[in-house]
Amino acid sequence: MIGLIFNLIRGVFLLLVAAASLFAYNQAQQGNDWRPIVTQVGLAFAIVIAIDVVTFIFVGNGTGTAAGG
Repeated sequence: MIGLIFNLIRGVFLLLVAAASLFAYNQAQQGNDWRPIVTQVGLAFAIVIAIDVVTFIFVGNGTGTAAGG
């Protein structure tokens, strides 16, 4: 159940990244500055990946099985 919730949050995050990317592309087509948008999207993506990796290191993959047999 918790895994499903986190997967839904990841899915929503990926949709928001896609929307921001399309917005940045639209700004570039109109001649506006698109770099701040891409910078913020990249930072958000890197932070989420870093949190996911740190969580995996400390918690594991969430299966709850004991190690060692």
